Amino acid sequence: MATSTSDAARHDNIAEPANPGSAVALLSNDRYSVLVTAAGAGYGMWQGLDITRWREDSTRDCWGQFCYIRDLTDNDLWSIGKQPIFRPLNVYKHAFHGDRAEFVCHAGDIEIVSKICVASDVDAEVRVLMIMNHGTRERTLELTSYAEVCLINRRADMAHPGFAKLFIETRFDEATGALFARRRPRAAGEKATWAVHVSSSNVPSAEAAEYETDRLRFLGRGRTITNPSVFDVGASLSGTTGPVLDPIFCLRRTVRLAPGADARVAFVTGAADDQSAVQRIAERYAKFDAVERAFSDASRKYESELRTLNLKPDDISLFNRLAGSVAFANQAIRQAPVIPRDRWDQAALWAQGISGDLPIVLVRADGDVDHALVRQVTMGHDFARRRGLRFDLILLDGGGAESAKRLAEKLQSGPQADMIGKPGGIFILSEPGTESDHLATIAAAARIVLLGTGGELSDQLNRPFPATSPLSPTITTGLSEQPTAPPPKPAEDLQYWNGFGGFTADGQEYVVHVSALKPQAAALPPAPWSNVIANPHFGCLTTEAGLGYTWSENSQMNRLTPWSNDPVTDAPGEVLYLRDEETGDIWTPTPLPIGPGAAVTVRHGQGYSRYIGHCRHLDQELTVSVSLNDPVKMFGLGTSQQPISLSGYLGPTAKTRRRGLSARGIHGRAPSSPETPGAEPLPGSWLSQPPVSRRARRHLTAQSFLATMVPYFSQRLCCEPILQNGSVHCWIPALR
Repeated sequence: MATSTSDAARHDNIAEPANPGSAVALLSNDRYSVLVTAAGAGYGMWQGLDITRWREDSTRDCWGQFCYIRDLTDNDLWSIGKQPIFRPLNVYKHAFHGDRAEFVCHAGDIEIVSKICVASDVDAEVRVLMIMNHGTRERTLELTSYAEVCLINRRADMAHPGFAKLFIETRFDEATGALFARRRPRAAGEKATWAVHVSSSNVPSAEAAEYETDRLRFLGRGRTITNPSVFDVGASLSGTTGPVLDPIFCLRRTVRLAPGADARVAFVTGAADDQSAVQRIAERYAKFDAVERAFSDASRKYESELRTLNLKPDDISLFNRLAGSVAFANQAIRQAPVIPRDRWDQAALWAQGISGDLPIVLVRADGDVDHALVRQVTMGHDFARRRGLRFDLILLDGGGAESAKRLAEKLQSGPQADMIGKPGGIFILSEPGTESDHLATIAAAARIVLLGTGGELSDQLNRPFPATSPLSPTITTGLSEQPTAPPPKPAEDLQYWNGFGGFTADGQEYVVHVSALKPQAAALPPAPWSNVIANPHFGCLTTEAGLGYTWSENSQMNRLTPWSNDPVTDAPGEVLYLRDEETGDIWTPTPLPIGPGAAVTVRHGQGYSRYIGHCRHLDQELTVSVSLNDPVKMFGLGTSQQPISLSGYLGPTAKTRRRGLSARGIHGRAPSSPETPGAEPLPGSWLSQPPVSRRARRHLTAQSFLATMVPYFSQRLCCEPILQNGSVHCWIPALR
């Protein structure tokens, strides 16, 4: 096979994962599909169902199937890709081909080459690791796979992940060493969905198989894939199976390598709609010989695909780049001017037969002139669709109705005929014949906007992701590692004490003592202790670990900040950071996300939550409450030392739950501009009293909330040392 630019290995050892949209690989056998990013993240999908859980996150790129490597000789832990555990001294490389993805990780004398493909004749993804010991001493390595089991379509999983996880059961098969997962049917006519995860090696192992299917036992409360509790000293995989509340696939193998020796280990994940099919996958790939055949078969299928479709490896590389910007939004290639409108209506998409549920790629071109661009994009659309990535391709013909008609006739006579006008297909519109309001909405909703005057597809995809703003060179930060005193004993006798918390004598508060004496993470209760603080129209949720999230009118359908719905990690959608202006150390007054080392007493009362802690020899107290009548959330923070600065973070929410538009967040009415005549300040607002009219308050969505509030956070919270001798109260208005 000819060598292309896609075959060249890319490598670096910077901490940040490359922008994932700039480098993805799509692999598929037409039924089972895999997307892999440069960081080693991605998803496995079978017939439209996510087998492993995935979310679009171009910042962290931390969702997918991973493999942890632990050197038992040196007690070191890392991962093959940059996710989930990056080591600056390691050297990472990746190369994406049409039939496989390859990753290389050099960690001292240990070299690991990982290859990923999709089997051509069964619905399974095959990952093989080649481990080489280039050193002069024997090494013992522990390889641990990890993936969250989903077995449902992504939209349903995102709507309520906690509920979606309840219907999955797991079991371990002693004969093959495989893990099986089954999603129970919820209706009489519904078929069960099965998945399997199996491992094999060319080196026999003397150790008994180790496995885990309970995510809570693997990660531990308040922890993430970057610091799982199973890698703590003395910890091991529990072997838990059954109706676990949060299922994962996790298998562990141990290999011993003499100097100059190598070993091969495979992890295979597959899916089917009956038990016998996944059992056959397990039996096949429990033998390592089948792994080698899977890669050779995938290579032959890929070469046949190139011949049949008259494609070159460079074309596949180009289509993978297009797929990367579909899977991960890239503002640089939208090329859409800012449209000064305060109302974008999803009904404008429906009028053209476009649902808005899938990403949109818009091509503004003349069908009679821009043949090359239209051909490349339609072929890229067909490639992505066959490899499991669906998006709506809109061809907006600027040449008029007759030109659009000729373009439609040309496509209808080709292989794309079956996809014209269908969800995930091709939509042909005449620009002069389409209402301007509809054009504005389509352009605003499009994830990618390509222009006929912009050159070939490769030229337009070459525009890089927008660069992030560097930190000021005068500012240095670091996580606080100062020693802390043990948590103080409760001043009062708590009723119904359970080792973590209890009620006060008058029953007005529930008090939780979070002891953060472990260096890895705070010692949280086994499940979140939550407090709902709300008035009839506005509210928030807090837990003993963090600040939770905020909503307006409806806690599910109109979230203003994100809620993870994850009792294991309990990742907060809002965070307040403290920074010592003299040392640059940063921490949070709440146990999460960076409160380890601090002892915190959390007091949940009616209408408030209070976090009282001692960190870096500093007493601090944070109170969270909501106005009785107004849509305002309030933070009150007191501290005993200066100078300390406060920074606020509100996580972005992609869209309100009642709207399905995936790309840009079209939610109906947007708020009035800050320059709206007659806008009034909010009474008592510490954040510069942002000018928002009363009418705009009634139409608040997540985007409008962030657009209104983030500038004030940036101006007030992130740039000025504001805690001086005492306390400051910051009110965060969130409007109805």
